[in-house]
Amino acid sequence: MVDITELKEAELRVAESEELLREVANTSPGMTWLAAADGGWTFVSRAWAEFTGRNERELFGDAWLQCVHPNDRDRVRIIYERSLENASPFHLEFRAIAASGDERTLSCFANPRVDAEGRTRGFVGVCLDVTLSKQTEDRLRRFAEELSAKSVQLEIARREAEEANRAKSDFVANMSHEIRTPMTAILGYADLLADFLVADEEAQRYLDVVRRSGTHLLEIINDVLDLSRIEAGRLEVELVPCAPLEILDEAVAVLRPRAENKKIELRVEHRFPLPRVVRTDALRLKQVLVNLLSNAVKFTEHGRVVATVSFESAPSPRLRVEIRDTGIGMTPDQLATLFERFTQAEASTARRFGGSGLGLAISRRLANLLGGDIVVASAPGEGSTFTLEIAAPLAGDQPLAESLSDLPRRHGPAPPERLAPSSRALAGARVLLAEDGPDNQKLIAHLLRAAGAEVAIAPDGAAALRATGAPPPPFDLLVLDMRLPRVDGYEVAAELRRRGETMPILALTACAMDGDRQRCLDAGCDEYESKPVDRRRLIARCAALLEQGRSTRRAA
Repeated sequence: MVDITELKEAELRVAESEELLREVANTSPGMTWLAAADGGWTFVSRAWAEFTGRNERELFGDAWLQCVHPNDRDRVRIIYERSLENASPFHLEFRAIAASGDERTLSCFANPRVDAEGRTRGFVGVCLDVTLSKQTEDRLRRFAEELSAKSVQLEIARREAEEANRAKSDFVANMSHEIRTPMTAILGYADLLADFLVADEEAQRYLDVVRRSGTHLLEIINDVLDLSRIEAGRLEVELVPCAPLEILDEAVAVLRPRAENKKIELRVEHRFPLPRVVRTDALRLKQVLVNLLSNAVKFTEHGRVVATVSFESAPSPRLRVEIRDTGIGMTPDQLATLFERFTQAEASTARRFGGSGLGLAISRRLANLLGGDIVVASAPGEGSTFTLEIAAPLAGDQPLAESLSDLPRRHGPAPPERLAPSSRALAGARVLLAEDGPDNQKLIAHLLRAAGAEVAIAPDGAAALRATGAPPPPFDLLVLDMRLPRVDGYEVAAELRRRGETMPILALTACAMDGDRQRCLDAGCDEYESKPVDRRRLIARCAALLEQGRSTRRAA
């Protein structure tokens, strides 16, 4: 016989459990619900009722579906009924209509309720309002899409900018080549005429004008090339050990004749201690110094130009060259635009003194590449002071020089440009000149023959390959223009090296961009000479290569 007291107590415990579960469900932020085995809802939490604005009984059975957005209702019903049939859990998101009439997004999770015998008794589920997170997701997705679109646009813009820079660099390089090629003939024949017309002073004056104008044009072309390379990010500096005081002396030596002609003093002052050797780019440092000294000499009519060099070891090693002049000076407004491209103090200055207005712009950019800068102080009628400062780490462990006597005296052979034009340095040499321009053929062949060489001419690359392929090898040296018709100079050099030909090759080209020399060497050439050719340097270069070839043959 069943104890009624125990049944009552069991019923009380069940009721208490149900009440506890109801309280837990009602205090939960999630919208909890229970469904019977047939799918009809038998319980909803207070959160559900508040969300829909209905009481609990109005949501029992399948009435809750009326709260689902009409466009989502069929989809939700199908998933719900399929889960009932399979007694499988489900998760779905759908839009619902809140009591306020707003459309909200709900995320619903449900699991089947199974009794001890494995029969499905219904479902227990919870719905969460995820509208805010979905809106955030949508905003993030749109932001990501916009960011991706902007990234694509930026990449397209970057590529277009690179292409524009490439096109500009190619245009400048081609223009340089086209100008340098005829300039070889102009300056070369002017030099030859000067040799023939030694006694005619008036003719010499005319030829000096031609040479000065040609040299000035080349300086402008070189400045444009440098600026183009800098702006395209294609100009690199090579930091190697070099003697900064020698570089300064060389720069001063370049400008001394011009200063003497104007009867102004040009001198160097040293503030010891100074480094013997530092790591920097000697070529670019000299270029900047020549530009600054040239600028000072140009704008100084009376007085002096003084270059003062000093060194600071802390906090980091820095070399400083201060160039002071007693020239025309500048106003603050003029100083503000001084380092801009194609800019001089004013139009009348350009007319009076000449110049392209590129030198200072290039010099500051080069100083930046060398780890420093250029600053200027000036006043009208009182002259100007340009201060160049660059990074100058010491090379080696030598102590700083305390005086000029501590610096080594320079020794060694004279530079190639000082070789006498009448030198017979190529006497007996057999030279093949591969050059397609008739004017330059005659000029370069004349220079080589005047130095004692026997010269044969190949008008294109194919002719050069045929001439060098005739046994036995008839030539001691190949002077090779790199832009030849039919087969260009790079292909000629590469083919000769593939054949095992060891004859020295001098690349001769009007291309003067960064990397052109290395490209010639990579093709198989031994040395590089840019147009327009300097006859002294050309002959000296050929003589050195001929000696190199003789040494190679003796070693073999």
